[in-house]
Amino acid sequence: MMLAMPLFMVDGEAGGWSVEETSTTGSVVQHREHSLAPREVAPMEMSAAVILPQTKTRIVQTDPYAGWADWCEPLDYDVPCQKHTDCAHIEHVSRRALRCVHPWWAKGAPEYKICAPGYSKRQERLWRRARLREIVAQAYFGEAEVCEAWEWTPVRSKRGNVRKYERVFDNGKPLHRQFWKCTRVQGRAEKLTKFLNVVYGRETSKRPWKRHRLDVEPNREAWIHEAEAYGWKVELACPNGRKRCKNSSKIVKRFYPDPEADRYNPHFEDRWRWRYGLGGYGKNAAYGAQDWDRFAPPEILCLEVPGTEAYLRDGRRAVRVYSGSRPPTCSGAPFRGRAVDPATGEFLERPSWVDVHRVASGGKWCPHPGKGEAFRVRARREGLNPDEPVTLDMLGDPLPRETQNEVAQRILARLEQVLPPPWQASSEHED
Repeated sequence: MMLAMPLFMVDGEAGGWSVEETSTTGSVVQHREHSLAPREVAPMEMSAAVILPQTKTRIVQTDPYAGWADWCEPLDYDVPCQKHTDCAHIEHVSRRALRCVHPWWAKGAPEYKICAPGYSKRQERLWRRARLREIVAQAYFGEAEVCEAWEWTPVRSKRGNVRKYERVFDNGKPLHRQFWKCTRVQGRAEKLTKFLNVVYGRETSKRPWKRHRLDVEPNREAWIHEAEAYGWKVELACPNGRKRCKNSSKIVKRFYPDPEADRYNPHFEDRWRWRYGLGGYGKNAAYGAQDWDRFAPPEILCLEVPGTEAYLRDGRRAVRVYSGSRPPTCSGAPFRGRAVDPATGEFLERPSWVDVHRVASGGKWCPHPGKGEAFRVRARREGLNPDEPVTLDMLGDPLPRETQNEVAQRILARLEQVLPPPWQASSEHED
């Protein structure tokens, strides 16, 4: 019997399967439930449970995403305060000291303050950027197989501050001195890293654990619209006995698992967890979680590897639609993107980084005047040509859904090995 593998190990625990044995000896009914990690199921033990007389054994599937509550900042993190010392006892997922600040969303109450972490400092931003580069190297383009093995080394200034993270290969040569095949793959990976870093820095300031407040009405519409994808049915009721409802007046009467669906997402019932934009790319939870796994909790977007892959899957979908036989219609005409040829400067009917970002981040297929200028400024600052034509191979090979969980585990383990947190590295440096 094949058992499903756990998706992520959290603090030594794994979600998976449990074996429940019901003994019917005489008139006494006994229940025993053994919590077994999928990798620890003993074949002899399973066989014995089947061979024993008057014993029925059935496999009960439990939530494989154990530990999701530790991936994002908690839902109840809005702790009122008056001064910084009121936040000293609170532990945050970012491992930062919280400060008493006035939130941006409480403009009507200037005296209202909550405990919240500050923005990422320069050393942590450099560390996050290096982790993103490592994710691209391990997951896309086959760079880990083409190039020699490397390690990450922090380059420090005379005062001991980290200036940047540099990759050093086993032979000690820097990256650009490798053979031509590695250099070619590295160039494509660097370009994708720059694109992701522009979005990563703009949406969350490189804080993958962040929950972003969204507008209530559009977020509720997204939750209702995507309920079927997660195996749920939503019934709406109109206020004041109206027979027809507009989108702005939809009220959820009740929602329940779809009886016609084979499975349903057990996390979809808790609507409070789906009202945020989650992860380093600020993806709407209702739209973004299914890009990784439609049975996953929304907090899966706060993990770096699933969050990055979910964003890139939306980007690849945008390139396929723009380049397909049925492109979107904008202003009465088919729109295939608006790129600029780097050699001649002529406009091309092909998607650019601006078009990919517009679809993947906001779901907008048609451009609007002036909407992409801010992204162009940030991309040029990063060294990326925002109007360059983009093809599918420039976004990397997608992770196979059958093995994406194992790949994510392997990459996260690699990140903990080669790029330890800056606070841990700084303590070792001081010792």
